[in-house]
Amino acid sequence: MGTKSITPPSLASSPSLMMASPALPPRLRPQFASSQASICSVDSSRSSVSSAGATVTLRHELDAVLASPVWRRAFSRFLAREHCSENLLFLRAVDCFHESFSPESLSAVPAHVLAATSHSRAQYILLQFLEAGSANEINLPSKQRNVAVAAIRAALQSGKAVPADVFDHSYEHIVEMLAQDQLRKFKKSDLYTKAAASATNPVLPSLSNLTHSSSRSSLSSLQ
Repeated sequence: MGTKSITPPSLASSPSLMMASPALPPRLRPQFASSQASICSVDSSRSSVSSAGATVTLRHELDAVLASPVWRRAFSRFLAREHCSENLLFLRAVDCFHESFSPESLSAVPAHVLAATSHSRAQYILLQFLEAGSANEINLPSKQRNVAVAAIRAALQSGKAVPADVFDHSYEHIVEMLAQDQLRKFKKSDLYTKAAASATNPVLPSLSNLTHSSSRSSLSSLQ
């Protein structure tokens, strides 16, 4: 992969992003039901979860890992070791893009400024994560990638704001990949064992006793 790096406003391209907690946007908050070029690919023999219950557990556990500093740090290091750091970096970049469309931004920022901000952040994601051979290219189905790329380029050419939902399917795909593939591998690793020894709760945390809103609050506070 290449080594180019483009930094948009309000988003530092640095290893510290690997430790950030990518909070899921409200429309992508998992409802805990079942919902191409990276070397970090999904094992197709295991990518399909056998039951809704298994999906619920995996998505709960991933959300909990990202909400806990100890578990998040260990998981980030595991992804780096597996050459999969681009996945968390992508989630954080999309969260930054979605900040352009927050209620505060929509009410306080002029339309042309909103369009310019969405352009810079979307172009960063395009060049860093979506284009073939990009520095942090993520593993996406080709059709899904092409649809997102076409939508971004159309917005850039027209001068209109990039659609707020342009990355939704890609974001969900990466979350599912992390939950169903990389999280499973992480739980069998030495980094998991070390995290269990140092964590306040030695068992992988569960969100079974947390509400969706309280989990999102804890994630946001750690960004």
